[in-house]
Amino acid sequence: MGNPVGAAHDDPWNEAGTDIVGTARPVTRTENVTQSGTLAVSGTTVLSGATTISGATVLSGATVRSAPPAAQAITANDTEITLPTGGFTKEVTNDGSYTGIIIAAGSVDGQLLCIFNSTATNTLTMATAATSNVANGTSCVLRALEAALFIWDSGASRWFALGGSV
Repeated sequence: MGNPVGAAHDDPWNEAGTDIVGTARPVTRTENVTQSGTLAVSGTTVLSGATTISGATVLSGATVRSAPPAAQAITANDTEITLPTGGFTKEVTNDGSYTGIIIAAGSVDGQLLCIFNSTATNTLTMATAATSNVANGTSCVLRALEAALFIWDSGASRWFALGGSV
């Protein structure tokens, strides 16, 4: 017959619960959660660790992500840019303009990767497509103070630049 004022609801997807007067309580989930159908989340939501969201997804409002890991220094030709361990952004710095750059292979079809070159004057040019894992190979140049967004195509085993800017 309903919850008394101040009692949590029994809805498992409202684990944080809200009392009848609307005071929300935070919840932390540590196990895997699978939700089919519509899942609505409001308020502050933090996703950490490996997170997969598939299907039609709408995110609205301010989206905040934790700071990316430390930048990867590129100091020689033929260096591989490693994939980030969390999130999808990777900062690279370089003390010169280098060629033959490789991006590590993606792991999931549709995986996104944003690489930003935070160096003020130097460029990074990819190796050939077969070596760099980048579809447009040596035509892909990461310019100084610019970012490039890529999507992994597991069928082609290549990163494809989105937006055509690289």
